[in-house]
Amino acid sequence: MNKLIRISAILSATFLLSACNFSLKTNATTAPAASPTVTMTVAATETETSATATVAFTGSPPGNPPTSTASWLTDAKTPASAKNAYAIAGDDFAHNQFERPFTKDLVYRPDLDIQSASLTFDSQWLYVIIVLDGTDTGKDTLDACYGVELDVNLDGRGEFVVWTRPPFTTTWSRENIIIYGSSKGTVGGTHPLVSDAPWKGDTYDQIVFDGQKPSDVNAAWVRVSPTDPKSLQIAFSPEIIQKPSKFLWNAWADDGIKDPKQFDYNDIYTKQDAGSPYKWDPDYPPKSIWAVDNTCRAPYGFKPVGNLPGACQNQPTPGPQLPGPTPTKTLIPPPK
Repeated sequence: MNKLIRISAILSATFLLSACNFSLKTNATTAPAASPTVTMTVAATETETSATATVAFTGSPPGNPPTSTASWLTDAKTPASAKNAYAIAGDDFAHNQFERPFTKDLVYRPDLDIQSASLTFDSQWLYVIIVLDGTDTGKDTLDACYGVELDVNLDGRGEFVVWTRPPFTTTWSRENIIIYGSSKGTVGGTHPLVSDAPWKGDTYDQIVFDGQKPSDVNAAWVRVSPTDPKSLQIAFSPEIIQKPSKFLWNAWADDGIKDPKQFDYNDIYTKQDAGSPYKWDPDYPPKSIWAVDNTCRAPYGFKPVGNLPGACQNQPTPGPQLPGPTPTKTLIPPPK
């Protein structure tokens, strides 16, 4: 027996989250953004042995990200002219920090070298803007996977990854974006961010949102900036990450493993297996972990106190100047 059912409803984002069977827990309860309203139309055909459904998406994409910045960070720069690419700073395998923006053949990839990242928001979206050193050589495009990892519990373990896949255009798209979650809260192994390799366990084992699947969840979008070809803009709804009032976040550029289900990479591969981007290191060059760059984690919604796992370390603030005589310049004679 066949039935045709048409449902038209106005749903809040809270209902949309429950429809995703989302089960992660967090202590955060507020967010800077209001819940979006989405209209959904479902047509279903049911038989005694099978059922199919189609969903018409009716949500709206974001506009331009606000120019104000709520949180930002910078990243180490890799020498672009290196004949055999190498890093000079920023890679710390023991703590899951990678500065390896080059191929297995040690060819530098400017579209993998993160220069900075910033986070802002409006009434509906959180935006993360990742600025790379350039586009992929010879392609004039960003040609890797880019993502945002979020630690909403401030314990060093990521709870969500907003992950994007090429190709990208200057028009907002949802088809090439996916959001991963962790049902068991074990990302990072026994010791979050610190290498436990070789470790085997559950990491990002949930798909919270997949833009390629039929859904009316207006959760996430991605595009290349219309005014800057080396800048990627990612927008996602606070509701899809359970509306945390504060969190730590960092940016990823990955064209090597490019699989959040293997995070943290330094738990899966030993240092010897992973190799090193430093020429002075006996494990040079990179091996199992290559073509990847990530940043330290920046705070949103709070001012860090003490050393939080994975958080960017701020430069020390100079203390007050004590009163005293004005120093006199002393000329140093040239060497004889």
